[in-house]
Amino acid sequence: PPLPPKGIFDFRFSSDRLVETLNSESKEIKISSADYPVELKIVGTDIKISDILGGKIINVLLKDGESITINNSVIEALRIEGKSVPTEFALYQNYPNPFNSLTTISYALPVETKVVAEIYDVLGSKVITIFDGIQKPGTYKIEWNADNNPSGIYFCTLTTKNFIKTRKLILMK
Repeated sequence: PPLPPKGIFDFRFSSDRLVETLNSESKEIKISSADYPVELKIVGTDIKISDILGGKIINVLLKDGESITINNSVIEALRIEGKSVPTEFALYQNYPNPFNSLTTISYALPVETKVVAEIYDVLGSKVITIFDGIQKPGTYKIEWNADNNPSGIYFCTLTTKNFIKTRKLILMK
């Protein structure tokens, strides 16, 4: 629809549509001629909302049913991203595999947990810990640069409180 007259509240995507499909890319929402405060309620999905000013004023993850109140009239646009939370733990096969020096290891976490990702050689000796820390629910990627390691078979093990999984990696130089 066309833009309303000045002074009338309007909330639409930057494409001038009132409805958009959220995938993995971010979308921009324009707020124009709004009286503040403005309340935004999320229904049916989880989204990350940040202000267009680089996320310096607003930068939050809202879950289905939650709302946010925008009091700052400087905010005329918001960036939103759909956030799908994994339903189960997973360690995916590295890519590429076989690889020459650099590979990407991906995994999914359905809950916030301590995560340890380690690489072992074929004899079971630990080569490197590529991540050790607490992470929120989501899907993550880690790159492993094996420049200093000889060609061969390696194993990546992902360990959390409730999950342990190992995948075989093949380094070919």
